[in-house]
Amino acid sequence: VELDVDALCCDMLTATGRKWLRGPRGTGLMYLRQSAWSRLEPLSLDQEGARLLSETEIAVQPNVRCFEQYEYNFGGKVGLAVAIEYALDLGVAAIQARVSTLADRLRQALANIAGVAVTDVGTQLCGIVTFVVAGCSARQVQSALRESGVQVSISTAEGGAARVWFDRRGIAAVVRASPHYFNTEDEVDFCAALVSQISQK
Repeated sequence: VELDVDALCCDMLTATGRKWLRGPRGTGLMYLRQSAWSRLEPLSLDQEGARLLSETEIAVQPNVRCFEQYEYNFGGKVGLAVAIEYALDLGVAAIQARVSTLADRLRQALANIAGVAVTDVGTQLCGIVTFVVAGCSARQVQSALRESGVQVSISTAEGGAARVWFDRRGIAAVVRASPHYFNTEDEVDFCAALVSQISQK
């Protein structure tokens, strides 16, 4: 999703490097408006974020470098940079359009299956499609899909997800399918067909 931090009046924005950007796990990004960084204090400092002036004095970097550490995952940082370049080459708008098209296709197919409920809510839905199958646990659905080579994940109320969202809807867990731009329409249809078979067992 393209974001304009000025239009949002956003002082700080963080994002994970994995998931939709497809960068290495453990990487991420932080945007910090220049006028905002001076209101924050680094959690810890080393020779990257501060200079040692004497045995008892340091000079904190007068910019966002004060939040960086000398030791970091160089391979992860390079991998993240490559993932960003790749996404920019493809075009963020093109990626968003493709992901939305595939997710909408899957959502519609699942919604037409008896015993399957799509659980996504919101005015602008993302590329993650969540659903439940009557009479089957989310784990059972995940296992059945994996047997046919379809990878999905599960979100549970206990697993750090939005507990209130689950409890208010009386849902213990949902299956999460996340089609990306490299997936095909045939793959999305195959996933829906498998879910249909699972719902009839």
